[in-house]
Amino acid sequence: MHALRRLLRHGQRQAFALGISVMLVGSLPGSGFAARAAPTYCHDLTYPTTGSLTCFSTEAEQITDILQRTGVRVPTRAEHARGMRTVVGSLKGSGALHPSPIASHTGYYYVTLWENINYGGSGILLYYAYNNLHSIGWGDRTSSSYQWYDLSGHCYEVFVNINYDTSAGNFAACADIPDYRNVNGYNFNDVISSIHEWP
Repeated sequence: MHALRRLLRHGQRQAFALGISVMLVGSLPGSGFAARAAPTYCHDLTYPTTGSLTCFSTEAEQITDILQRTGVRVPTRAEHARGMRTVVGSLKGSGALHPSPIASHTGYYYVTLWENINYGGSGILLYYAYNNLHSIGWGDRTSSSYQWYDLSGHCYEVFVNINYDTSAGNFAACADIPDYRNVNGYNFNDVISSIHEWP
């Protein structure tokens, strides 16, 4: 690492870039560089009872888990891109959700947050409102989102601050947002800290 710093100081950027690529692949202990983790596909359906998110390494595993728990078939990203917005089954009255102070009032998922623009990277499908997304590892991480108004009957509202505080910025949406870097002229990329259904 010290050798790389010396190379950088001497303007040998090509050697520095080569050193970084080796570290990303090899991940040297204590270097501060590590290979990026593969995307995860999460949902918060069991969060009130377990205190943790349920995550999978593939979208298919996530969809299967939700279907087994609720009887609701969530569209895949590819199906969503083709306009599929309907699901099979119903959560209402199934007993699949337990009452909770943070529970969304519809009993259906209402938004999917994505880590990257254009619905890329890791994603989390939300059933519940969060006054602090940092508490579940999703604070300052959202770059795009799907909205499920036709299923839940509600839009969503996101906030830059925790506790639904509007002083630093917020917006409500009843549509998919492919790029949070430009939402009506404002940059909301990687700054969202709380979210709830709206209205």
